[in-house]
Amino acid sequence: MSDVLVKDLERLRQDVAKLDDELQEAEAILQENKERLASLLQESEEKSMRIRALESDLASREREIAALQQTRQELQNRIEELEAEVKQRDTKITELEDGLAAKDDEIASLHEELKTTREQLASALERVAELSKERDSLEEALRQEREKAKATVQILPHQIRKARREFRILTILPLVFGGIFGLVGLILGLLFGAGIGIVSGGLALGISATVIPFAFMLIGASLGFLLGYLITWPVILVMRVFGN
Repeated sequence: MSDVLVKDLERLRQDVAKLDDELQEAEAILQENKERLASLLQESEEKSMRIRALESDLASREREIAALQQTRQELQNRIEELEAEVKQRDTKITELEDGLAAKDDEIASLHEELKTTREQLASALERVAELSKERDSLEEALRQEREKAKATVQILPHQIRKARREFRILTILPLVFGGIFGLVGLILGLLFGAGIGIVSGGLALGISATVIPFAFMLIGASLGFLLGYLITWPVILVMRVFGN
């Protein structure tokens, strides 16, 4: 009986020792689990803090992304504005280039006109020089003509008096001599016609006694005037020769 109890006691002791070992092992496991739990709790806290930090960083990044998206939209709008401005400037540049080309053509045309104007100016200057020479020649000729005119004016009264004298001689003298000889011829014609009319009685020829004297009177006057006029011219020529 005592052996059985001893055995049971020994077995119980073994069981107790075994339980102690198991208890120690369990305590060790518990301690390990506590430590692990504490580590996990600490790690969980760290992860929670990290999550909160990440969430805060995410919110900050979301705000930054929103700001960047807004900035991107603003930049996109600005790019569109700049593209429109660039297009407008390209159009303006094209217009300016076209205007510049037109100006270049106008400048080239003006250069040609300037060249032509310079040539015309050179020709005009040459013409001015020629005209100046001609003017000098004309002034000299005018001076000579003025001197001649002055000399002519000085001798003009003498020439006028001489011309008047010659005019009187050429007009009055032939008329005087013609009138004298015409009067003589008229008288002779009248006498001659009257004598013939008386002698013939104006009947032989069938002509009136009055007509015959008148006809001879006209013939005699005409011949006398012509004779006086012709005789006067040699006298005038002699007077002019000796007068000069």
